[in-house]
Amino acid sequence: MAETSDGIIGFADVTLPAATPSLPDAAQAEITRLYVLERFTRQGVGSRLLRHATGHAFAAGATAVWLSAWAGNQRAIDFYKKHNWLHVGETSFMLGAVAHPNHIFAIRKS
Repeated sequence: MAETSDGIIGFADVTLPAATPSLPDAAQAEITRLYVLERFTRQGVGSRLLRHATGHAFAAGATAVWLSAWAGNQRAIDFYKKHNWLHVGETSFMLGAVAHPNHIFAIRKS
């Protein structure tokens, strides 16, 4: 979690283990959620949360961490690319009966 004296401003959730077929050769973890309140975006909060969540997953034994981002969220896609995450596959998020395309991004332990 990220917080100020006023309360929580962002959080990241990590699931261990969590597999995607896009990374068949790795011990995997998934960042299932990364959220920052809009008024705190572009202040490094998301970057710190992403580094912390990834570090936690690697320390717990993952050799690769992955996440999915809605294909229509260019700001998120640009954010992950800026942090050297690679586009490794595609998936869909089902909302009711409607499938929404998502890109799978991953980073490997160096």
